[in-house]
Amino acid sequence: MAVLAITGASGYLGQGLLGRLRGERLFHRVIGLDIRPPVPTEGMEFIKMDVRDPGLSNVFKKESVSHVVHLAFVVNPTHNPRLEHDVDVGGTRNVLQACETAPVRKLVIASSIAAYGWHADNPLPIPESHPLRGNGDFHYSMNKAIVEGLITDFSSTHPGCNVVVLRICNVLGRHVHNAISAGLEAPMILGIRRRDPFLAFTHEEDMNEILFQSLVKPVRGAFNVAGEGMVRLSEMARIARRKFVRFPEYLARALLNGLFALRLAPFGGGQLGFVTHSCVPDITKLKREFGYIPRFSSRETFCEFVEERILR
Repeated sequence: MAVLAITGASGYLGQGLLGRLRGERLFHRVIGLDIRPPVPTEGMEFIKMDVRDPGLSNVFKKESVSHVVHLAFVVNPTHNPRLEHDVDVGGTRNVLQACETAPVRKLVIASSIAAYGWHADNPLPIPESHPLRGNGDFHYSMNKAIVEGLITDFSSTHPGCNVVVLRICNVLGRHVHNAISAGLEAPMILGIRRRDPFLAFTHEEDMNEILFQSLVKPVRGAFNVAGEGMVRLSEMARIARRKFVRFPEYLARALLNGLFALRLAPFGGGQLGFVTHSCVPDITKLKREFGYIPRFSSRETFCEFVEERILR
């Protein structure tokens, strides 16, 4: 019988997937791993474990883990970039070693459009074939690009394991609390002079379903994940009834770095790419090869978030 292990089970992606799995009979057992316990879910067994723990291989082997969803990443910026790299890159390396030991038949990885990076010459939208050029001053972005290199190497040397990489774009929803949601809930929306980039969003319900279908469908490879369409930053400010304030880039970077250092902002200047350049994924492959059409467009996802979390 199939046994599923979910790393980072206590995060909003893990909790969403556990909720989607409730009532399903796809797996003989579901094991959640995290450094803190998730909300109790019927049918899930919890093991308290850091994703970097070398004992992970023993757990996978002992529990006969056949399927893995790897969600244990440091998504929100911290003041400890070494820790972020250790968890994101070192943790993934440890998960891949455990998958080899088990051995695991299906591995689903939560990557991000951050692996592409926010660059002036990004195509609009970005296909999966585009080079991964994470931004050097955005640790999460660079870590994701490095992680994808590890996954590519693992996939090429372990053809018996179906690996699915989900390049996820800006998840929003009632239950989501991340740097994006925090930035949108701020009193104003920050912009850069002479810049008005497009952004795309993924609804949490679509995200839960895509994670679920990644486990049950005979698919492999990398897939961009987002709702249809895109929204300009200035229009987002109008919809959210927020003041749209544009600064010169050098001033915005210094301001954010200062506020972040004082722990008065959820992110620093390294995340300015969000409001400087467009990084919108092409979801043609998701629809045609993966076989999933998002229920919510980017605009619908953003507008629902505004109604439920900002204007309420």
